[in-house]
Amino acid sequence: MNILFGGLFLIWGILILAIGVKKMSNKDLKAESRGDNILFEIEWLTLLIQKLPSPLVRSFVIFVGVTFSGLGLFLIV
Repeated sequence: MNILFGGLFLIWGILILAIGVKKMSNKDLKAESRGDNILFEIEWLTLLIQKLPSPLVRSFVIFVGVTFSGLGLFLIV
């Protein structure tokens, strides 16, 4: 079971890293608010993240990807 969860965490972490390094642009970081979202907590969090500098958001995304990959490797080993 650890190998299964480890593999899933590892793949998820690699996907997060790929998106964070290759696909994320400044336009993605500054998306416009729709205002009709039922989950207002996520909308509020998105607005808060948009006020942060772009390099800080990118480094946080990369950190999360490395953390998921590390946890996956830890579970596999």
